[in-house]
This record gives sequence, structure tokens and C-alpha cells, in this order.
Amino acid sequence: TTEIYTEQIVGSVRCVQETGIVDRCNEKVNINLTQTFAEELNVYVRCIEIGNGEVTSVFDSLINQGEEACQKVNNDTNFHGEFAIIGVSQGNLISRYVIEKCNTIGTVKKYMSLGGPHMGVYRFPYCITSKFCAVVAEILSYAIDIPIIQDFIAPAQFYRDPHRPEDFLRVSRFLADLNNERPNKNQQYKDRIINLDLMVLVKFAKDHVIYPKVSEWFGYVDKRYGGDEIVMQETELYKQDYIGLRELNERGALKFMELPGEHVEWTNQDLKNLAKELV
Repeated sequence: TTEIYTEQIVGSVRCVQETGIVDRCNEKVNINLTQTFAEELNVYVRCIEIGNGEVTSVFDSLINQGEEACQKVNNDTNFHGEFAIIGVSQGNLISRYVIEKCNTIGTVKKYMSLGGPHMGVYRFPYCITSKFCAVVAEILSYAIDIPIIQDFIAPAQFYRDPHRPEDFLRVSRFLADLNNERPNKNQQYKDRIINLDLMVLVKFAKDHVIYPKVSEWFGYVDKRYGGDEIVMQETELYKQDYIGLRELNERGALKFMELPGEHVEWTNQDLKNLAKELV
């Protein structure tokens, strides 16, 4: 795990960074993100990696990963006050688990999502360069409905079939709950999101890893009616305000940003600009 310590500024928000699938804190892209945010904000920033990042992020349930993240956040006294969370790719689902479900000692006040699959994905490979992705893609293409697959293959827990969207609530062991899409709503999830001062959703214009990329802005695709993209404002999740996105948006606390590159592809200047959003 990479930890960056800098001089603290009174009143500043410290940051947790959650890594993505088959991702590790000691990879250059994550070190660069951690260091840049620490330097630009002049605060403590810690990258949190769950288990063996490359294996655990694929072959463990997102609930287990979320609980481990909660423990690591609570064990770090730097996060016993107000802090921000920066999620990267699949790490955004862990980030939201911490926000919505964890009994954190501190309080999450700002959240930045970099390429998060918030409304699920419908196509694999999810991560183009890893050997694990080929295995996961083969399994999921035939066995998405099998309970043991849902329990132990993380990407299965946020798979949303655009041809059978009604199956999502029946099959999903994680995302349907996190999004409060089940008939029995959990008011805590909404209350925790509403308590944020800011949520920033960053989408990547040329993303070929998250399918559909509109999921990064809480949209999805429904192929029963021609395969149209359903943007966030047209979803029931937003219209019925299952998790507080509409309330955030109406008070100006929800911001949408787009970077021009591929999935989690950014320049140093991009990172500096993103860091400024959390000031």
C-alpha cells in the first residue's frame, strides 16, 4: 500500500483512494494519482488496496472487499474526522460501500468517481490487459445466474444484462442493493449520499473497458427498445431518488466531468485539475 504524508492544513479534507480491478497501489498510475492529489491539496492521501489487489479484486465478493476497506479506513486515525474518497474504476463500488454502508468513525464529505461502473456493465473483458479477464469473461458468459459465481466473482455482482434488465434485481448480489433498486429501500444509503458536500463523476470519452461508459454517469443501456442509452436523469434510480442523486443534483452538489482518453487515462494536468475539485 502506498501512503503519502504531507503537512496538514487545518480544515482540509484528507483523502482515501480505492484502486480498481486487477489493480495495485504500487502501480505507476496509482502512485501518480496519490502523489499528485497529496501535493496539490497538501493533505494526507492514502491508497487502499484490498488483499492481493490483482487476485482479490476479481475472485472475492465485493461485500468482503468493502468490509476490509471499512476496517482499513477506521484503523487509520487520519480518517477519524472529515475526509474524501477517490474511487478508481471498480474501486468506486468499494468507495460507495464505505460511504453508504460502513460505520466509519469519521465522515465522508466529498467523493470523486474516476470511471466507476455505477449502473453495472454488460460486456467483458472488463480489463483488457490482464490474463484474469479472459477467465472471468468465459465464466460470466455462461454462468452469471449461478449463486456461487455471484458470491465469488466480483464483476458478476455488477453485471446488468441489457436484454434482460428485469433479471438484474433477481441475480445481483451487490449492486442492486448498493443502488437501492430492490423493493425494500434502505434509507441509510440515501441519507449517507445526501450528507455529501460534493460528488464528482468523471467519465472517459474513449472508454473501452466499461460497457456502457454511460454507467460512469449512472446511466445504462436497455436493448429491449433498440439499445438506447438511458441517461441518469431518465432512470428510476434518479426519478425516485433511491440514493439521493436527484437531491444532490438539485442543490448543485453533483458534478459531471469528462476526460478525452481511454479508461482511467489522464495527464498530470488532468490530475491537478481534478484535485482542485476537492478543495
